[in-house]
Amino acid sequence: MNPSTVVSMERIRALSKPSAPRAIFWALAAWVTIVALAVLDSRFGNPLTTVLVVLLIANQQHALLIQMHDASHWRLSQHRWLNDLVGELLCAWPMFFRMAAYRENHRMHHLHANTALDPDFRPGRFPKSKEQALKMLVLDVLALNTFEQLGELKRLKKPTSAKLKLARLAFYGTAAALITWAGLWPQVLLYWVVPLFTWLKVILRLRAIADHAGVEQQARPYDTRTVVPTLVDRLFVAPRNCSYHFGHHAYESVPWFNLKALHVELMQHPELRARVRVTRGFHRLLDELPSASLGAPAPAPTSAG
Repeated sequence: MNPSTVVSMERIRALSKPSAPRAIFWALAAWVTIVALAVLDSRFGNPLTTVLVVLLIANQQHALLIQMHDASHWRLSQHRWLNDLVGELLCAWPMFFRMAAYRENHRMHHLHANTALDPDFRPGRFPKSKEQALKMLVLDVLALNTFEQLGELKRLKKPTSAKLKLARLAFYGTAAALITWAGLWPQVLLYWVVPLFTWLKVILRLRAIADHAGVEQQARPYDTRTVVPTLVDRLFVAPRNCSYHFGHHAYESVPWFNLKALHVELMQHPELRARVRVTRGFHRLLDELPSASLGAPAPAPTSAG
């Protein structure tokens, strides 16, 4: 069954309409949440609350990457200059990503998902058992495989215009100068860098497994999975409807804020519902590994989705 036949084009056009005010609001909301958590913990926290704050901040960093992902699909604004400005300045550059380069790689992912031409697909990168997956997640949270994953990012580098390079250098130079002037390097390291290189890596690993592991041999667009997130998932792993991944691959023009509504409409069709892999909560994801990953391994965690 072709998913494109079950939802009218008029409805898809309505769901696909970008909203610049909403994009800017939610990007700023992530930043306000991150700053508020860091300030509160630095003033009133203890080691246990700091661990909790690191987890929550990493999820907000993930939210920024999700909006960068939408920007790569031109879904933040109908004005391309504004779409790219928000995508780069508020979402990508603070995460040490380049949205323009990500856009090119992600386009190839959609065209050639789960094949040798897919930049996100790396045979042998993922375990084939629950135990091996847990071991890899422990390495992620302890930042023991950081250099390996930095190598993955280097592999995905694309040429950048001189103008964009200068803009990024100015961005990082200004940020470094302001942080130095304010004497905030300890706080930046604890509340930005630590989440970035620990829990965020776990999140991206889980996302990569959830999105494509164990279903990569299915016909497109059924070679992906949707995870219906719990409240805990949304707080710590999967914000911004990012785990409704089947809907994204079936209709990549639909921005994150309409993916849940799209999922509800798609699941109203019994034949489609019977074919789509839907997992209820990330806590059930690893339980699918022993049977779900007996084919090809899962793709590498190199992006937001």
